[in-house]
Amino acid sequence: MEFKRMSAEEIPDVAKLYLEFAAHIWNEAGDQGIIIGNVTEVDLLPELESYSDDNGKIIYVAKESGRIVGFITGEIKSYLLAAAPLIKTGYVAGGYVVPEHRMKGLMKTLETMLMKFFDEHGVRQVELNVMASSATGKKSWEALGYRTFREQMRKTIS
Repeated sequence: MEFKRMSAEEIPDVAKLYLEFAAHIWNEAGDQGIIIGNVTEVDLLPELESYSDDNGKIIYVAKESGRIVGFITGEIKSYLLAAAPLIKTGYVAGGYVVPEHRMKGLMKTLETMLMKFFDEHGVRQVELNVMASSATGKKSWEALGYRTFREQMRKTIS
């Protein structure tokens, strides 16, 4: 198994895996707010390419026999909260391992690499979003040390 930073040549493969990831979330969580619709790999390319051009963003991949079987996406954000200073925060934008490679420690390795990236950039706290109805997602992230600290709400408007 090879773990590394995503290269420009790997962006199309990560785009395909990202769509698999979105479909997995939609199927497991049943969240109608995630609109997969007609989104294609080509639609994702500009956003994924931005991870190559921005020093505050990174994607790590896990590869087996030349095939990407997992990824984690992270970025550094700054939040300005009421009555609080500007806080530099790491954000896990996504993480996915294909079903046949789960429970083998791939996400733990990818997440460890991401934590090193954040640490090197002076980040001291990391956040992520997980669907409230995704028991698998919650269990996976909790196993890596994440804890719920706030709840997010959504309202759909027509």
